[in-house]
Amino acid sequence: MLRVYDANGPEVRMLAQLTMDGSILSLKIGDANNDGDTEIVLGRSLGTVERPGEAGTVQVYRYADSGHLELLAECPVDRFVTTVVVTDVTGDGKNEIVVGGSDSTLRILRMGADNSLVEMIRYQMEDMPIAIGTCDVIGDEIDEIVTGNRDNTLRVFKVKGHSLEQVDIIELQSPIISVAAGDTLGDRKMELGVVTHDGSIRIYRNEESRLDLFTRLEGVNALSIRMAEINADHMDEIVVATSDHKIRFYNVFMGELQELAVVDVGTKILSISVGDAGGDDRKEVLVGVSNGPLKVIEGLYEVIPKFEVSQQAQMGTDLVGRITVANVTDGHINGITGKIYWFPKEHMTVTPEQLSFDLGPYEQKSVEVRLTPLQEGTVVVRPIMLMWKEENGNLRQVTTPETAVLVHQGQAIAAPAREAPVTFFDESPAIDLTSAPLFAPIKPRSTESTATTDASVPGPAEATATTGGTEATVPEATVTTATTESSSATDGSGAHEPLSVVKEAEELLERLFGETVATDTPPPAVAVEGPDTTTAAGTDVAAAFGQVVEGAQPTAAAPQVQAVESALVTEIRSRPPKPLRPGVSPEAYTYLFKCMVLGEGAVGKTTLVNRYVTGVFERDYKLTVGSQFAVKLTHISPPDSEYAVGVKLQVWDVAGQPRFEAVRRMYYSGTAGVILVFDVTRRRSFTELEKWVAEADESIGSRVPMLVVGNKIDLPDRTVSSDEAKAWAEANGFLYMESSAKTGEGVADMFTVLSELMYREARQGNL
Repeated sequence: MLRVYDANGPEVRMLAQLTMDGSILSLKIGDANNDGDTEIVLGRSLGTVERPGEAGTVQVYRYADSGHLELLAECPVDRFVTTVVVTDVTGDGKNEIVVGGSDSTLRILRMGADNSLVEMIRYQMEDMPIAIGTCDVIGDEIDEIVTGNRDNTLRVFKVKGHSLEQVDIIELQSPIISVAAGDTLGDRKMELGVVTHDGSIRIYRNEESRLDLFTRLEGVNALSIRMAEINADHMDEIVVATSDHKIRFYNVFMGELQELAVVDVGTKILSISVGDAGGDDRKEVLVGVSNGPLKVIEGLYEVIPKFEVSQQAQMGTDLVGRITVANVTDGHINGITGKIYWFPKEHMTVTPEQLSFDLGPYEQKSVEVRLTPLQEGTVVVRPIMLMWKEENGNLRQVTTPETAVLVHQGQAIAAPAREAPVTFFDESPAIDLTSAPLFAPIKPRSTESTATTDASVPGPAEATATTGGTEATVPEATVTTATTESSSATDGSGAHEPLSVVKEAEELLERLFGETVATDTPPPAVAVEGPDTTTAAGTDVAAAFGQVVEGAQPTAAAPQVQAVESALVTEIRSRPPKPLRPGVSPEAYTYLFKCMVLGEGAVGKTTLVNRYVTGVFERDYKLTVGSQFAVKLTHISPPDSEYAVGVKLQVWDVAGQPRFEAVRRMYYSGTAGVILVFDVTRRRSFTELEKWVAEADESIGSRVPMLVVGNKIDLPDRTVSSDEAKAWAEANGFLYMESSAKTGEGVADMFTVLSELMYREARQGNL
């Protein structure tokens, strides 16, 4: 029986049902024919009178306006289909249907605009694929196909034209029965979660374009796994169904799976899914059980923040923003604190910077924020992170996405960093953020106003389901969490007293994004920042988590390097460090340079930046609040200076991400130097460098110093030789060197070399 339900109202209402022969084994909802509407794609087994190769075991249905389910297309795949997946695995922006067959085949089907279903690829496997998922394993922004097979293997496949190439295989002790992918660390890279037949959970992570076991949890009776953000912290949580009738929620903290909550549904679980069933921008867990109606379990939301900014303003006038925070629980949440951080600091003023909230049950409060652009260029409002501390000592956090502000020719425009405005500068009016609350209540509630703007937020509605046209109330699940009510004192007017929980949260915020003041005043020079400076956020994060941090002091002379790099690179790397000018603090600097790290996906740009900032390989880098840019103080020893010169680098890592393509020119503004990175084991990443050079020249408006870096030299199967890469770089007027983010070879040196190149340009008045 196939049934379609509407869950967008106060009750779950059945819309249509269809009886069919055979059994439904897998079902996905997606835009199968790429017409902008969603279809129902299911994999099933043959009926009692159907024959293999004739009856459609893959079927695509559409819910018609008449209230009926209409069969659009079908394809015969052996006796039964284990799994169907609807997604783009070719990178052409169109969805395909990935199918696992009982004949041990992996097939990719493409559905045309005329609803024809054509087999694009068929791959014969050694054994039957039991579970199929997709994950961007190699980091090129195109999903690979991941299969869990009956022969105890996890296999990764890449679509290459009209064929499949197996790029990785992992042997396990037990067959994989469920797979899911998500960003559990909030660092823009995907993790892969798998459940094996013995009830264990394994989380794999992309390391050097391969899957590497990141963490695991044995013996938890796991049956099925999903990954999705269900608590507004912009990191995906892990949802697991278990054989003891429970739904368990986990996150990844310090490389370990940490249980957040447990829901006992009281009966055998057949399947789980995560989605916005209520249409309220919050995700629920949908649970199919063996002896009852669909169960709907709310996510782990407690506090939900939103930040919106009016789109346009003139230089020197304000962009008006509004931060709205909603408590979606029936308890008090006090002592919520946060601070707005933006970068570069001197390009804009923001009022207020400090945020503080006490929220009653289902209460919403808003604060108006005024952003005044001061200079041309790009400003990024970092994820606004709000923290509060529970009585049991747990520190909770929620974040907003980054917002980018571009100031160009006297005009400012703002947009979420993941989205582009329709036009950069037009005559359209600014968004009126005061016309309606960001969280519209379903029904009014009486709450006492204690902030700039208060509104009520609805409590959880009782979910219902229908079976055969008869309404059935979904039983309320028993939820066990560690959440307890915290307290905060006020002076009667709503103002916060200085509480220890608030101070601790503020201290951690400062360690993540804090500010320090330089102990001396930089001398007049090109690209000089004043005494109010921003600290190296990544360095502070590393220190907060007890990691080894590379210091700002000049290091010992580099060892002799091989002649695989440009002569000037060798000279700079081999030059002994010079002492600091007497009386100058090690934290002082003379030049502030913005540089971009460009290159194709999966060449290691983010890993290199993280390694440079924290001094450790990215596997241990746990920055979970966004990593579009980093700040680092370094020292160079140029031949025309008696003393070391302090240089603060703003390192931006945004290129190569498709979601930034429409707003990419916003990030190039003010760039003084570029590092062009390619993967020495992937020839295409080398041949595409010309594209990045052209884009940088066009976006910046002039040629700035560029350094070409061949990364991943620790890996075998090199496809681009040092001689070829060096010859290309120098023929185009660039320097060349090589690096390994894994071993650390050349990582700090590449930024030192670029710093000296930018220093030379600044001294000549070209920057």
